[in-house]
Amino acid sequence: MRARDDLAEMLCERVAGNLKRARAALEDIRERQRTVSEKLVGTYRTVLEHLDPDGPEAAGGVERAVAAVQQAGGFGAQLADIEAVAAFHGDNYEVLAHRFFAKDRSVMFDLVAKLELKATSQDDSVLVVLEHACAHEGLRRDFIPLPPPVDAAGDPESGIMFASGSWRRAITDRRRPGMVARRHFEAMVFAYLAEDLRTGDIAVAGAGEYADWSANLLPWSECEPLLEGFCAQVGLPDTAAGFVAQLRGAHLAAAARLDAGYADNTDLVIAEDGTPTVKRRRGQETLKAAENLAAAIERRMPERSLLGIVARTAHWLGWHHHFGPASGPDPKISDPLFRYALAIFTGGINLGPYEAAKHLSGISARELSMVRNRHTTITKLNAAIASAVNAFAELDVVKAWGDGTAVAADGTHVETYIDNLLAETSIRYGGVGGIAYHYVADTYVALFSRFIPCGVWEAVHPIEGLLANESDVQPSVVHADTQGQSFPVFALATLFGFDQRKPAELGNLDAAAALQLPQEPHLQGVPGGRPQRAHGGAAALPRRSGAALAGDSGDQQGRVLQRVLPVALLRQQRGDRRQRPRRAGKAHQDEHPAGEPGDLP
Repeated sequence: MRARDDLAEMLCERVAGNLKRARAALEDIRERQRTVSEKLVGTYRTVLEHLDPDGPEAAGGVERAVAAVQQAGGFGAQLADIEAVAAFHGDNYEVLAHRFFAKDRSVMFDLVAKLELKATSQDDSVLVVLEHACAHEGLRRDFIPLPPPVDAAGDPESGIMFASGSWRRAITDRRRPGMVARRHFEAMVFAYLAEDLRTGDIAVAGAGEYADWSANLLPWSECEPLLEGFCAQVGLPDTAAGFVAQLRGAHLAAAARLDAGYADNTDLVIAEDGTPTVKRRRGQETLKAAENLAAAIERRMPERSLLGIVARTAHWLGWHHHFGPASGPDPKISDPLFRYALAIFTGGINLGPYEAAKHLSGISARELSMVRNRHTTITKLNAAIASAVNAFAELDVVKAWGDGTAVAADGTHVETYIDNLLAETSIRYGGVGGIAYHYVADTYVALFSRFIPCGVWEAVHPIEGLLANESDVQPSVVHADTQGQSFPVFALATLFGFDQRKPAELGNLDAAAALQLPQEPHLQGVPGGRPQRAHGGAAALPRRSGAALAGDSGDQQGRVLQRVLPVALLRQQRGDRRQRPRRAGKAHQDEHPAGEPGDLP
């Protein structure tokens, strides 16, 4: 399974690298052609000046224009330069991609021949053209026939209609109807194959990450008996009409609260066109009493090192007992607390084992590497994190910050080596690496983390991470950034029992044309009873999901439930089978009684 995932990942990375080199080659060609373009513009300007009928020397303009072209190199050279510049006009790097696929051609064909690929939807156009390319793999001529048409009308180019216009122009030639350029065609096929593998439109049989995601969905016949219990657990009605009525009522209540508090809300301003704006708050001056309190806490708090904190928490909480070899409860190493604490500390500060061994005495790079590779897994790390989070949640001081019902999710770019399966070039962050996606609760503790590639759509992870959270802190309100503000995310969050919001904002506001507020005598000036503000704008209604605003009938919402609930019920069943971690401080109370700091090594 892992081997198939690695092969598919390497195929995607190699294709992405080849396309990146094609774009770089296009920029180099443009740079070299800049001088040619300037000369062509100068020649064209001279010709226009000679041919201008209103010019000072209109007579004999044609002869002078011809002389200017001859002086610039002649008509043949000028037309050749124009063709060369026009060939790479725009962002058409596709015509250069085949140069960089040549060295990987045989390996890629061997790879797709060994992997069993299948489409996860009814659209299998990419697999059809891939089969067509494999059928003509042994040919060496420049042009091969077009793939078979797929539409009923018999359009000869319907088999490549899924490709972009740039790719279609690169692989076809008007002088050869019914044929495609073989090298360009193969580059296009592998480019779209890698794209569909990343998006999940094509799956690899027997793989893990690249497996068919639809195979994990439960059929509706199995979901329907579980619907009532699931809806009761997440607090949703088990009928389509009730589901719509509840969401509609929530929106109406939110709109009423917004209207009622708008006059006293000095931070919110609704413009004349209905656009809401939240004012930036200015920070208040720190009180003298707060400064004195901070100074007193600093005087009484002893200075601790990070490594000492890691070792002490391992001693008191016993989170290091989650680590160990693949089989057997015995760690089979001397002083496991010391070894595990060092491995977690050096890994947490992104320090490799060999570099860490240079700065630490009493342990070798081989010992650190062995603990990381053989005793530590993602599952064990998450279990240790859950133990630490559970112990943190029992502290009294965290209750002053929050109750753990809200969480903020966002990603941070982390630089990595280029030769890494997860490493990608991020246009947004301007570097090579990945995204460390964190979930921080309102008690200021990181509940969960994931490391994802830069090109992955982050919208799926706010909910996925909370479902995988194994700690006792189970938030119900999720604050996500722009990528989390989409209809699918809002719909899934509602079905999973989460309240999806924007961080520190009101969220998307929209005039509620589909929902009419009750008429009130004191609300004048706006249809539906919405109050007219002094500046002429109407208060707006927070919008959570497209399903909640999709008309009066419950049929569409019922179909949404039928499509999404199989995913939700599958997650629920996985959560029921997952073993909950033992509460921190209780699992190892007998083995590690709380001791004084001096008891630690």
